[in-house]
Amino acid sequence: MKTPTLVLLVAAVAAGSAVACLSCLATGAIQSLSPAFKATATVRAVVAATEAALPTVTPKPTNTPRPSSTSKPTNTPRPTNTPKPTHTPVTPTVTPLPPTQTPEPLGLSRLNPAPLGQPVTADDGIEITVVDVKRGAGAWAAIKGYNMFNSEPDEGMEYVLVRVKARYTGPADSTHTLSELHFRTVGEMGAIYEPEIFVVLGKDLASELFGGGVTEGELAFQVVQGEQGLALIYDSGGDTRAYYCGLTP
Repeated sequence: MKTPTLVLLVAAVAAGSAVACLSCLATGAIQSLSPAFKATATVRAVVAATEAALPTVTPKPTNTPRPSSTSKPTNTPRPTNTPKPTHTPVTPTVTPLPPTQTPEPLGLSRLNPAPLGQPVTADDGIEITVVDVKRGAGAWAAIKGYNMFNSEPDEGMEYVLVRVKARYTGPADSTHTLSELHFRTVGEMGAIYEPEIFVVLGKDLASELFGGGVTEGELAFQVVQGEQGLALIYDSGGDTRAYYCGLTP
């Protein structure tokens, strides 16, 4: 009986069967074996049993990283052809010039009187020409010489003595009345001065003319001392316009 038992035990140990080894030891089938052999067999049996009892650890499969997806190349858009700018011709803007004011005919404005000595023909057909002008001390000397009873000019005023020639340009068989009251003067101050009808002068203008008739006489005025821009006004009234003759040389 010992030989078969030993053979089984050796076979069990060689096969690594922990259950068979432990069964042999438990039944005492190997009690006739040497103590050293039994110890070795026991150890091997225990190791085998332990290894059999532990679960086999299956290593987790290594995660192979998924290949990175290669992004598709970005399509670079082709440059757009920018059209060349169209040359638009610039039309220059023509700024209209303000209308030129036509100056009034000579002699129709106190700011544009006929020059001294130049005749003007009024609407009533009377042609007026200023022949000579005296003012200040010269005028007073002449007026005083005409009549000793002529009054001196008022304070702050001075005399202006005007010699005028008048000609009627109407038909030869027609007549025209002329009066010293048709004459006045104006200066830079804009005040209108009436003639001094009570001053005795050397020669008076005729009161009526036939067509082609001419008369020459004097007119006296008092104006502010030193006033400039004096002009003689002729206006016979009615629908006729006033005409201006300069009194400054």
